[in-house]
Amino acid sequence: MKRIPDPLRALLRLPGLPGVAAPLVAALATGLSACASSPPAYSSTPRSIEGQWQVVRIDGQPAAGQTMTVDADGRVSGHAGCNRYVSTVEQGGNGTLRFTPAAGTKMACVDDGKMASEVAFMRMLDEVRSVRGRGTALLLLDEAGQIIAELTAAKD
Repeated sequence: MKRIPDPLRALLRLPGLPGVAAPLVAALATGLSACASSPPAYSSTPRSIEGQWQVVRIDGQPAAGQTMTVDADGRVSGHAGCNRYVSTVEQGGNGTLRFTPAAGTKMACVDDGKMASEVAFMRMLDEVRSVRGRGTALLLLDEAGQIIAELTAAKD
């Protein structure tokens, strides 16, 4: 059973209000909790991807420490999982986004899961066609408008 906070309990004890206040308090509590759990939608307005990013998910799966830094000239660099990579990106005013084929180091990766995540990351770079943002988060989408990666601003 849910515990009613003390201020609400006091309101329910006022003469003549228990019959009216209880349903009102329940409705308000339900409405407020629904608002608190709904994150704001991603904007359909394109945003710049310039900055430092931490990859959170690739194709719905947790990322393996991938990073991306995009400078003002569209140069891209970062860590793909096991290896470092470089690329360039062109961003159109309507949210379109295209990465050039990435070049990377060829270090051995002893962790099969990390290597699989790196392969998925490099494939994702080839498939990105647009970007949407919300606060400090980015969604990268493919040609069909499906989310293929989620990124968040890297902490300094």
